[in-house]
Amino acid sequence: MRRLVLGLLLTLPVVLPAQERLTLTTPIDRTVTDWTIDDLHLDADGGRVVILLKPNVPGEKPIEKTYDAMTTPTGQALLNGLNTANLSTTCATQASRNCGSLRRRIFDRLRDDGVIGEGTVQ
Repeated sequence: MRRLVLGLLLTLPVVLPAQERLTLTTPIDRTVTDWTIDDLHLDADGGRVVILLKPNVPGEKPIEKTYDAMTTPTGQALLNGLNTANLSTTCATQASRNCGSLRRRIFDRLRDDGVIGEGTVQ
């Protein structure tokens, strides 16, 4: 029964309120430096994670990153890591990785994968 409930929960889209944002040191383009996580979709059955970043500038295009069986890391690897992550840990420094909130970990993953550049999570 637990597996069924967990499976159902992981297949539902997750909408995260924009409490944290990333301010890039170097903008992706000339106008956008602040990004918030607009949507996070966890597809447990399909082993897929989709992240949508919303820019702070109206009219600019959002960034979408999909992790699935064809990406490194795979979507399933990210889902497995999320399943066992301790999201209650705090970061000793701003440069620390693998600590803090889910949003911060998402920004860290996107930076590590070259989707976005360096910046400050606030």
